[in-house]
Amino acid sequence: MKIAMVKEPSLIRDGIISFLEQQYPGTNVLVLNSRNYTSLLQESLGVMDLIFVDLIADIDMTEIVRTMIDSNQKVVLCTSQTENEGLLPLFKMNLNGYLFDGMTSDELKNAITVVNNGGRYIHPSLSQFLLKDYIEIQSIRSNKPIGLFSKREWEVMEQLAKGSKNDEIAANLYISEKTVKNHVSKILKKLEVTDRTNAVLTAIRNKWFVV
Repeated sequence: MKIAMVKEPSLIRDGIISFLEQQYPGTNVLVLNSRNYTSLLQESLGVMDLIFVDLIADIDMTEIVRTMIDSNQKVVLCTSQTENEGLLPLFKMNLNGYLFDGMTSDELKNAITVVNNGGRYIHPSLSQFLLKDYIEIQSIRSNKPIGLFSKREWEVMEQLAKGSKNDEIAANLYISEKTVKNHVSKILKKLEVTDRTNAVLTAIRNKWFVV
């Protein structure tokens, strides 16, 4: 596997590189930073299996990432900040993954697996900011898939898309938290996703909600 990483020097970067080399033997990691990342755009773009891009404070990453996407590269964004306005325009670009520097090695492994299998990964630490504060549900399309969810599951799905927690969903729908958890479990199983963030992304990508 060929991986490029645009990330400033740090212990976290060293740890990720070490993890990748140990977990995926034979992996070649091209390590770049804010001073030499343009070499990736000039020489290696289009041949990488995965590109890690750090949210570097003093650089506008949107154009750089757009160039990578136009070259059909799989791109995951890394950030150490759970609330950063620079995340929003990059979230709109539907990257393959949004990673948090504080994630565990198991979470990183799962993220890479999801992305390599064609899915999209968002770390839970970022989902609250990216979904609750950015997405405002206006309405549900009348042509939502028939037979996928029950009426109550659609109501829970809408609450999830609004970023509501289990206790908030229970209060809004006048049901118990246990019932909410049961509905969420059924929704995840039907959508074949592992968490509520990816359930919401699935709903939005399929335009079951107008945002």
